[in-house]
Amino acid sequence: MLKSQLKIPSNILSTLQQNSGIKLTAYEMTIITELVKILEPFEFVTNQIQGENIVNSSMVITCVCGLRTNLAILREKYTCKLLSTLQTSVVKRLLQYESVIDFQLACILDPRFKLDFCVDAHEKISMRFLLITF
Repeated sequence: MLKSQLKIPSNILSTLQQNSGIKLTAYEMTIITELVKILEPFEFVTNQIQGENIVNSSMVITCVCGLRTNLAILREKYTCKLLSTLQTSVVKRLLQYESVIDFQLACILDPRFKLDFCVDAHEKISMRFLLITF
C-alpha cells in the first residue's frame, strides 16, 4: 500500500490531496519512502516462502541469512529504532530455523544453494558430514 502511494505522480497526488483535504508533508513522504525500503526485504522473503507450487523449505535458511544481511546494510544507512527492533526480532524468532536439520538438508540438496549458506570451512565440513550420515 505504501509502495503504491509512492508510485503516484506528484501532480496527481497533489490533486488528490487537495480534493480530500489531507496533505502529506515532505517529512511524512520521507518516512514512507524509508519505511518501504526497510520493509522490502520482508516482502521479498514473504513472497518467496509462501509459494504453494514450489518446494520452499530449502529457502528458509537463505531467507533468514538474507534478512540479517539486508538489515545490517540498512542499519548503516538509517538509524531508527524500527531497524534495531527488526534485527532483534529476526535473531530471536528466525535464527533458530538455521539449526533445524531438515532445513539444512533441504538447502544443501537444492542445486541453487548447496553449501553457500555456510559461513566458514568448519561449517561446510559439518554440513557434508550431516549429509553423508543422514
